[in-house]
Amino acid sequence: MTDYSITIDSIPVIPLRDSLPRLHTPLTNNLHSIHSVTPNKYHSIDKQIYPTHSQWIDSPINSPSPVKMSVTVTEESKVEPKFETPVRSKFQSYITPITDGKNKFDEKIDLVKEQKPKDIKEVKEIANVSSIDILFAMINNLTGKDKLAKVGQYLLRLLLYHANQTKEYLSDDSINIDIINGRYNDRTKKLNLLRNFIKHPFDFAKIVVILFCSRFNDRFKGMVNGLSTYRQFLRFGKTPFRIRDLYHKMQKVQKSGNFNELLTRKFLGELIGFYYGINDECLLMFKLGILTNKSVRKVVGRHESLAWYYDSILGIYNAVDNINKLSQKEMDLNIQIQVKNKARSLSKQILGHRNESNNILINYYNENSSNGDSKELEEIKFKKMNAYLDLYKWISDFIFDSYTVFNWRLPFDTFQIWFGISAASLSTYKIYRETRRKMIGGK
Repeated sequence: MTDYSITIDSIPVIPLRDSLPRLHTPLTNNLHSIHSVTPNKYHSIDKQIYPTHSQWIDSPINSPSPVKMSVTVTEESKVEPKFETPVRSKFQSYITPITDGKNKFDEKIDLVKEQKPKDIKEVKEIANVSSIDILFAMINNLTGKDKLAKVGQYLLRLLLYHANQTKEYLSDDSINIDIINGRYNDRTKKLNLLRNFIKHPFDFAKIVVILFCSRFNDRFKGMVNGLSTYRQFLRFGKTPFRIRDLYHKMQKVQKSGNFNELLTRKFLGELIGFYYGINDECLLMFKLGILTNKSVRKVVGRHESLAWYYDSILGIYNAVDNINKLSQKEMDLNIQIQVKNKARSLSKQILGHRNESNNILINYYNENSSNGDSKELEEIKFKKMNAYLDLYKWISDFIFDSYTVFNWRLPFDTFQIWFGISAASLSTYKIYRETRRKMIGGK
């Protein structure tokens, strides 16, 4: 056995609060090494210099005053030195002196935890948009006014037709509107009609229905033409601007020499719009009495129907093309979402649940990515639904106008009226959806 004695006299140790707090680390490491030389069953070390695992906890070795320390090491002659390094825990974390106990990572986790309920509350508040507010916004819009007036126009035409048919069905030689007006033309005779209700209830009911249908027809018959004129006023005034746009486009094409721009569907739609607009405005002038030539009016009415017919064909083609493009985008996005979901599930299986904080952030970013894909998919579905509404609307217009252009015989009297109601309702519903989306997005 051999005894070695090591004396450390007056070793200055830099205090904890100095500007270079880590300069005492080499001494600590040396003492670790000295302590590690002797096997556990033979060594003895003064407890005053036993080093701690933390570099920042005050201990006698970190004392600012110089101390006198001694270490006695006893070693067996044949035992070779064995060096060991203190093992740190795998999940051990160190907090620097300038830290208040919460780092940016923890703050981000807290923000993630607090953000989700707030977003849900905001979505609930945004979704509360009443139908009355949407209809009011549609009335304040020029296109909304036109479509709502179109719905009222064709519904009123249908009601007037059935009112007239009911009046004619109930009328006969003994009871008709002329006899009713001549027999019950004053207050006394109307009171006699009420007295005869008990004696002749069936005749009384027929008289009341005929009288109601006749009054309804007289009061609202002119309103159909009024709504038609009102819609023409809403469309009036666009022709000069269309002429200007076409003129500028022709100049641009002439300068560039690229005449392929004139062969696009967009340019064809502008030409058809100009063709329809100029004839529609001429018809309004005839209604107002500014133009009076009957032969010209007949020609203008014929060309207005043709322009509407061509516009319907182009609208059907554009709607079908738009549906195909949106369907392709929807399919591609669904494939991307499935691939991302599969990748997320595989990553969770590979990485496992190692750290709760990391899992919270990973789930948050995954939710943001999923929300972005969901919003994009919702936008595509919204546009696709509008494209279908456009398609059905243009088909209704096409069928309606085909009987006007080719003078076909109608299968039944209200055939065109029902397709007019269909086209007007589909257009109104599309504007309702767009207005509601704008109002939700604006809140």
